[in-house]
Amino acid sequence: MGIAVLNRYPEVTNEQASMAILKKYESELTYIQYQLVSYAVSTNAHEGLYCNEDDIILLVKIAKGELDGNDVIKDFLTQVKQAKEDGMIS
Repeated sequence: MGIAVLNRYPEVTNEQASMAILKKYESELTYIQYQLVSYAVSTNAHEGLYCNEDDIILLVKIAKGELDGNDVIKDFLTQVKQAKEDGMIS
């Protein structure tokens, strides 16, 4: 399972848009998991960092125990390295 370095989904510009995206995944989470992800989305939004669908998908997978932080970092670094080798980023 890969984690996209380059966003597959458009950026969002407000907390309401991030929360609307999260709502689509509510049925995949327990109540507690949903509250934790919602809190993370809201906390980031208060810092002006809005979660798009790529971000929400990662947060949902982490909440469900499908990924952990180490997996995310390792996969991200692998993809950055590959993107550099492919000339997609400098």
